[in-house]
Amino acid sequence: MTMSAMKNPLMAILWGALLVGAAASVYVMVAVDEEPATLSSFSSQSELERYIKDMAGAEYASRLTPVAFEGDASYEFSEGVDQEYSRTNVQVQGVDEGDTVKTDGEYIYIASYHNVTIIDAVPADQMSVVATLEAVALATPEEGVETSVSIVGLLLHGDRLAVIAQVNSWTAYYDDVSSIGWVVDNFPRTLVAVYDVSDASTPGLVGITGVSGWYVTSRCVEGTAYLVTNHYIYTFEEEYILPAVSTEDGGEQVDATDILYDPTASDASSFTNVLAMDIDTMGFSTLSVLTGFASTVYMSGGNLYLTYQKWTGDVMVEGGVAEPDQSDSATTAIHKVKVEGTAMEVTASGTVVGWLLNQFSMDERGGYLRVATTTSWEDRENAVYVLDSQLAEVGALEGLAPDETIYSARFMGDRLYLVTFLQTDPLFVIDLSDPASPRVLGELQMPGFSTYLHPVGDGLLLGVGMENWTMKVALYDVSDPENPVELGKYMTEGSSTYSPAQYDHKAVLFDEASGRLVLPVYSYSYDYYYTSAYGYWQGFYVLAVGADTGVELVGGIEHGSYCSRALTIGGTLYTVSAGYVLANDLYTLGPLGMVNYGDDWDYYDDVPVEAR
Repeated sequence: MTMSAMKNPLMAILWGALLVGAAASVYVMVAVDEEPATLSSFSSQSELERYIKDMAGAEYASRLTPVAFEGDASYEFSEGVDQEYSRTNVQVQGVDEGDTVKTDGEYIYIASYHNVTIIDAVPADQMSVVATLEAVALATPEEGVETSVSIVGLLLHGDRLAVIAQVNSWTAYYDDVSSIGWVVDNFPRTLVAVYDVSDASTPGLVGITGVSGWYVTSRCVEGTAYLVTNHYIYTFEEEYILPAVSTEDGGEQVDATDILYDPTASDASSFTNVLAMDIDTMGFSTLSVLTGFASTVYMSGGNLYLTYQKWTGDVMVEGGVAEPDQSDSATTAIHKVKVEGTAMEVTASGTVVGWLLNQFSMDERGGYLRVATTTSWEDRENAVYVLDSQLAEVGALEGLAPDETIYSARFMGDRLYLVTFLQTDPLFVIDLSDPASPRVLGELQMPGFSTYLHPVGDGLLLGVGMENWTMKVALYDVSDPENPVELGKYMTEGSSTYSPAQYDHKAVLFDEASGRLVLPVYSYSYDYYYTSAYGYWQGFYVLAVGADTGVELVGGIEHGSYCSRALTIGGTLYTVSAGYVLANDLYTLGPLGMVNYGDDWDYYDDVPVEAR
């Protein structure tokens, strides 16, 4: 990858600044045909700048982007063989995802806003904080520059801990030598700091590498970390600020001729940057694509898929925000990046009608990419597309669930389980064994909806969602795909309850050996008749999931602060909230230990109550 040295001192220090200015409303006639997406490269920086201006006008391009309790379960699972320790709940086995809590089976690593806390978790009754890594240590202070650093995720590979941080800087812009005109917000960058945690009590910094842009997501495959960022298009002194990479030795801009773009795009408002870094050697490479804001990212073992929202027809730019002139013209561009270690190569591009819900809307199998979309804002319909290795469409199932929207999707082998919602919750079972002819095999209608689907055993599917404004956990038997059956469900009665697991799959812990499902839960209640008092409960629900009994509540573990993650080490359940880690027996929920790690979110008056 060819890079050019930064040309002015401000860029060298901060990787560029944002020129403050209000974007005018612009009506842009783009009239993009429905042709497959493709990627090309620029011959020079001047060609890149002309392209940006032609796409949306100079004003648009330089815009300011601105108590424990027991449940009703009356049975016990046999304890069987305990898993050594749990991992982050990921979409694709072998493809780790950045998260705020990681464990290696002995230590727990917790990413807070301002620091990373390392806790010696074994044995549970002697838990202690052994080290703290402060976020502010990752950025070098500069005179006249205000800098904020926040931890956004962790990756753990062997004895290497990768800490992902978001860095933002501000500096004063002077109208003249005597007055400050306004404050300029320099474009953000995302850093990866790698620590040697072979001795977790004394972590040693191996190195820091960064890339410009806001953090989107991260993956790790066999020791190579992949970070995706969005770098909005900015200008400084009438010059476009290109993506940049930073190491401890300095920073460099990506050369304009190394930046790819989509000639069929309807928006050119952002660079999407991918940093591939070997966690062991710190070797890295970058890939930058100029297009619209990157949304959903999916990764298989060998390919990374970047997606962008597109529109056909005319686009109205209002206040710096692009919207389609016609509501039914949404398409999604998909770019396939082959990865092998730090080597990255764009090998195919394609387009599907509609937009994706999240990363679970895509899946790669047998050389095909399967994609589920909702196809329009008005007169909604849904579709499933099958694309070949070159992302050309080979099969489609369209017109699915009219007037409804996809709320969850899960690909499992040759099946797709799809939940749409308007007033009831249809669970569709879709056959993908013939890529050219995807078809609906069965359908189950239920009240409410599921926002996350999780495989829990042979022929069993778990759904986490809502019904009547409270959390619902349902277990489905899908062994007969033509006749899916709900085996059982759990709902909280008399309160409004929700879980972060409804929108964040990493908050889900399912321990297959014990059949335990652990979810962070927030429950609100109001006494209308006597005290007019509100009740508020924060903690974790532990549910028993089984083919014979459905879903039953084992009990709850209360925390007095924001609850995020649960994990297991052997037969011990660890639950993490802002400031506290509680340890309980996975089977009986009996209390085993607690540690206060002093998270900076620790401003709650309540103290966690141990489970009983």
